[in-house]
Amino acid sequence: MSSFFRSAKVGNSYWLAVFLSGFLALFLVFATASISVAQGTKLKQQLENSNTLDQGFELINQGKFNEAFVIWLPIAEAGDATAQHNLAVMYENGQGIEQSYADAVKWYQKAADQGVAEAQFKLGVRYAYGEGVEQSYETAVKWYQKSANQGVAEAQFNLGNMYTKDQGVEQSYEKAFEWYQISADQGLAEAQYNLGFMYGTGLGVDKAYVKSLKWFQKAADQNHILAQFSLGSIYENGLGVIRSKKKAVYWYKKAAAQGDMVAIKQLRKLGVKFNSSD
Repeated sequence: MSSFFRSAKVGNSYWLAVFLSGFLALFLVFATASISVAQGTKLKQQLENSNTLDQGFELINQGKFNEAFVIWLPIAEAGDATAQHNLAVMYENGQGIEQSYADAVKWYQKAADQGVAEAQFKLGVRYAYGEGVEQSYETAVKWYQKSANQGVAEAQFNLGNMYTKDQGVEQSYEKAFEWYQISADQGLAEAQYNLGFMYGTGLGVDKAYVKSLKWFQKAADQNHILAQFSLGSIYENGLGVIRSKKKAVYWYKKAAAQGDMVAIKQLRKLGVKFNSSD
């Protein structure tokens, strides 16, 4: 598994080597698809005119996905954005209907066209990975942008990754940093980790170890394994902080408890035994 800081070497050239090795968290987040009351532009009117959505949610809570699908299908076909979004989720997850990315895309598209932010985000993911639709980074960016502008943290993070990886947009670490910042401020651990990395390397922003530590800490507190390992390395090597074997061991153990084999090796190098019950 790729992680931050895998060596005792800590000079500027090391930070660059870390980046070139691909330790920035550049996977796209999916966000667990779930049935939810999506914020379509006509949602209030739809809910006032019918109890059908509520009936569907009651059936979902009972695990009766087939019946919920049957109830939601006609109102989705009639243009209800919430029902469209939820049918897409059911097709994506294979709940109450045979799994089909193509059908999920069909319904996400309808809901996204009506301004449903979560549908726009999930449509972007499908285009990014070419699932149920022809792969297109440019189209993925389009939908991420729309969703990000509505405040979806996962879309903001993914948009930052697109700028980092030169996918669908011209590479810009500065713009990537901006989107990671917006996402991190909403509490997304992956974005917080990436901010920590960028402040530590000076990538897209002026280098600042104190800020790097701050964002790694926030992500680590949410059990982000790479952030936990990074804090261990920071304290072991004294990067912007006073060296502390105690703190290094604490964070390495946190990462090790999640299965980070490199963290376990670092603990052994420090003369610390580890088992899963620690």
